[in-house]
Amino acid sequence: GIPGEPNHEGTHNWTMGNVQCRTSFEKILNGGIEEIVVGGTSGDGLDLMLPKGHLYYNKGWVMDLGEAEKKAKLKLERYGGLGYQDIKKSYYGIKASGALRLLLPHGSIKREVKHTDDALYWYNSLVVCEVNERRGGGECSLERDVQFVVGGIVATNVRYIDEEGVSYLGKKICVTVDIPLNAKVAPSGSLPVEISVLSSKVTLKTGACSISHVVWEELEHT
Repeated sequence: GIPGEPNHEGTHNWTMGNVQCRTSFEKILNGGIEEIVVGGTSGDGLDLMLPKGHLYYNKGWVMDLGEAEKKAKLKLERYGGLGYQDIKKSYYGIKASGALRLLLPHGSIKREVKHTDDALYWYNSLVVCEVNERRGGGECSLERDVQFVVGGIVATNVRYIDEEGVSYLGKKICVTVDIPLNAKVAPSGSLPVEISVLSSKVTLKTGACSISHVVWEELEHT
């Protein structure tokens, strides 16, 4: 779950490649998650405060706010917002939403992909985080209820990270997704990722799955 790798065996010095992050939270200057989303969404551009039901969720993942966040925003609006500009919005999805399709760019734009399209040659790690909110015992688990297809291959090793800084009120919110052995990059050099909800037990009422942050480490070759 920790980016980087040892410089030499037995040493305490680590080398870390370029790490990129995209987030759905506001307020941000750059690096919005919309930059890497290439398909599988529904209701784009809708007011975040409006209720959104199966009409939208059955067509794709929806950029939305959790119920607790909406209630908090409504209270603040009575007092002009009190200067708060942060918004914990996220892409929410259920099984009927299908796959949320991402394309993670590699920073070395000028490199020749034809050297190899092996994803593990260019990408070292992938971490995906859900929105930091508690919604009860029946809410989605990224580890149990979600399938990640990375570079065209289903990721079989997905596990929550048990570390400080990636939890909320004791709830783990980030998973590390191992890049599969035979995963391939796209001709552009970007890494295709598809995220789908597999469990029909995940509902809007119990707590839909959410994707808020995507972090990946690139590997450089000279």
